[in-house]
Amino acid sequence: MKEVTQETAIVRSPKTTAEAIPEPTARLVEKSFTDNTMRNRKQALRAFSYWLRRA
Repeated sequence: MKEVTQETAIVRSPKTTAEAIPEPTARLVEKSFTDNTMRNRKQALRAFSYWLRRA
């Protein structure tokens, strides 16, 4: 994954947004979604990734 500096963060960081979130917090956030929401989210990300490769 390409490193991108978060320009909108309080403190600029070379980490991506996902890397900046502590692992325990990321797990809690994922658990807060229903299974159906997670399936839809993953499908949307796959479709977006496919679209980006074709653009």
